[in-house]
Amino acid sequence: MSLTEFITLQEISQLPPDPHLAFAHFVQIVESSLERKMKELDDNSQSGWELMSDVRHSFMNHIIAAAKRYRIRPIMGIELPKHNDFDYQNWRQFKSDLDHYVTQILLNDPEVEIEKSVALTPEIKSNIRSYIVAMKGEVDRANLSDDLRDKMLKKLREFEDLLEERRISFLAVTGIIMTILGVPGSLYASYDIVTKLSANIFSEMGKAKAIEAESRAIAIAQYEPILIAPRSVDTGYIALEDAGCDNAVRVNSSSKTFDLDDEIPF
Repeated sequence: MSLTEFITLQEISQLPPDPHLAFAHFVQIVESSLERKMKELDDNSQSGWELMSDVRHSFMNHIIAAAKRYRIRPIMGIELPKHNDFDYQNWRQFKSDLDHYVTQILLNDPEVEIEKSVALTPEIKSNIRSYIVAMKGEVDRANLSDDLRDKMLKKLREFEDLLEERRISFLAVTGIIMTILGVPGSLYASYDIVTKLSANIFSEMGKAKAIEAESRAIAIAQYEPILIAPRSVDTGYIALEDAGCDNAVRVNSSSKTFDLDDEIPF
């Protein structure tokens, strides 16, 4: 089966720039297509079982090819079994190990957290703290009820607490600033100062994101996560000297015949 039967060209174009995340997302998309195709096949007949085996073999083929493209060790070193040597146990072991490595990749680099939050440098934290202090002064001078003033000051204290976190959420900061700006401008001694302080805070957040993006681009170019094998001694795989990576592996294809009666799980 061709690659485009598992993933569209548009989906390929939208994969993340980081090669390890791109591979993990590629696997997730191709795996979803595999599951849909398997549900459409009848595994209660020999012809249906043969088609299921072909689909699984194609899946394995495309995953290994993608691993070679993205330089994902040790998956790139797995040797694709010939059709006659491919059996259900090969498939189960490959799928299990693939899940093991993809889990490590996703946990090594939580893209969602990175996109929705930012790490602040000490200088930027200091700048934001000074803006929060100035904003507290504007809230104190505003013509507000005691309850509303207490609510505003509480929000700003929460903002100060956020600065102690490893990463700060854009959504959390936006919510706090919108609460401050939601008060009618006429109630502040100078609404222009409040809006200027808010803009300065967002500017500092943007500066931090730009610094992080630059550092991350360098890190991506230099970083290759170490993927640990699921078993310390793996009798189901043997090393390949010519696979191009230290921990290359090959599916053990000791069975030379593909006996459908032995492999069909019913």
